[in-house]
Amino acid sequence: MSTPRRLDPEAIVATATTLEHRVGDRFPGRGISRLAAELVSIAGETEGRLQALNRPRWMIRALVALIVVVATSLLALTVSAVEFGAPVDRFDELLMLLENGMQDVVFLGLGVAFLVSLEGRLKRRDALRGLHELRSIAHVIDMHQLTKDPEFLLSPGRQTPHSPRRIENRFELGRYLDYCSEMLSLTAKLAALYAQNSQDSVVLDSVRDVQQIAGQLSGKIWQKIVILDSIAVGEPERQ
Repeated sequence: MSTPRRLDPEAIVATATTLEHRVGDRFPGRGISRLAAELVSIAGETEGRLQALNRPRWMIRALVALIVVVATSLLALTVSAVEFGAPVDRFDELLMLLENGMQDVVFLGLGVAFLVSLEGRLKRRDALRGLHELRSIAHVIDMHQLTKDPEFLLSPGRQTPHSPRRIENRFELGRYLDYCSEMLSLTAKLAALYAQNSQDSVVLDSVRDVQQIAGQLSGKIWQKIVILDSIAVGEPERQ
């Protein structure tokens, strides 16, 4: 059950889906519409990945329990052999028996330590894979808004044969930039989901990296929106 203090993955997926519909209504068949649909897909994959990350790895935990049982049994056998009359003729044989028993326990203990850390490392790997996808989609969103220059509305006659496709309507250009900013914000929120149940410093650093990238790219978009808003309201819009 979601609480006001935690991000809800289902709510983020629902918000991304609504944004996809809005973008599709305004720019049907355009690249930004397909990008919004891809963000919905990534949001759904993130929700599934987080559910998997929060589930315990029972196979690994079962192996840890088995090794603990074996180590305890070996230690008990060694102690009982010494206490209850195993044939030990000399003091050096007693030391060898104890040494062999302790070595077995140490090696099994190392195995336990490896398996205990293995679960965390597997979860870290899966989390970093998802965060890498979010980092990539943030840069893809930036590529879509890269050529959407509001200054073109002030001097539309300076096109060249290789100029990119422009949006000549001021309102539509503003909506396009707003949609890109919203997608970047959702990308940062999806990254934040990985930090809610993790204490892994590597994962937390990667989350901050994605959020920083999304914030910087969104800042570039808002600079364009400010320029767009500075265009005189009374200027005739090109349809």
